[in-house]
Amino acid sequence: MSDDFSALDAYFHSGVDAPDEAFDLIFCLDASDRVVLGTVWSERPVGWRRECAYVLGHGPARKCLPLLERMMFDEDADVALEAAASLAAQRLDTAESAMADDVQRRFMALATRPEAKGIPEVQQFLSLIGGM
Repeated sequence: MSDDFSALDAYFHSGVDAPDEAFDLIFCLDASDRVVLGTVWSERPVGWRRECAYVLGHGPARKCLPLLERMMFDEDADVALEAAASLAAQRLDTAESAMADDVQRRFMALATRPEAKGIPEVQQFLSLIGGM
């Protein structure tokens, strides 16, 4: 685990609402940091996970999309929806819509929830993949 992951972890625990620092740190994470992130994910509090899902939506897509796909299956509905919103934004930016069937089904289930109706990226990506 690198100092960058430690700093990112501390940021998410701090509750500070200044995501520019976290956006920078997401780009600095190496492969081992992403493994650690996936490993500690379920141990972290809901607020940490929700903020992480948001920040990953602003990171390098190739590295963040696999994490976001996993995060959409979070037991907390708000965390899962935040991951879906970040995934949709990244997929729209990269014009990449191909997903595994289970991931697409999960995205579509989250995108049709009432609270997802007000998230433009989610609705736009849902339309793109034929969910509307």
